[in-house]
Amino acid sequence: MPEVHHVVKAEADLPIVWNFVKDMGNWAALMPGYQRFEQQNESDSLWIVKVDLGPFTRVLELQVHVTEWAEPTRVSFEVECANEPFIGSGAFVAEVIGAATTQLVFDFTTQGTGMAAFMVEALAKPVLNKGVKEFAGRMVESIEARMQTPA
Repeated sequence: MPEVHHVVKAEADLPIVWNFVKDMGNWAALMPGYQRFEQQNESDSLWIVKVDLGPFTRVLELQVHVTEWAEPTRVSFEVECANEPFIGSGAFVAEVIGAATTQLVFDFTTQGTGMAAFMVEALAKPVLNKGVKEFAGRMVESIEARMQTPA
């Protein structure tokens, strides 16, 4: 079961971070391979992303369900892929670590399902590691850009 744990720092106050994080559309637009996002209700959304899995390219339809909104520090979620055999879960945690500095922690775990589970997991691990790092970097850039914008 591939797992990713990634930590970054944003030069931003926690309220700025939470204001960005509380809108799942902000997250989706930062995903590598982002194609489309549909908010279904406060806790559910559909994310369409194009992913390179080694020799294969797939467009994934990800049903994302937020299981916990713990303002201003934590979002937990589950993911189910509608068109490929895998599920996942994860969390985002923010913690103040200094004046105008917030640590962002990203955890994500996937699990292949069905007969192709082993193959899905083998292909997913390197893609997840790279994707989470790229996603986290984009999130930090977006949040820090909000700190530069005059109110």
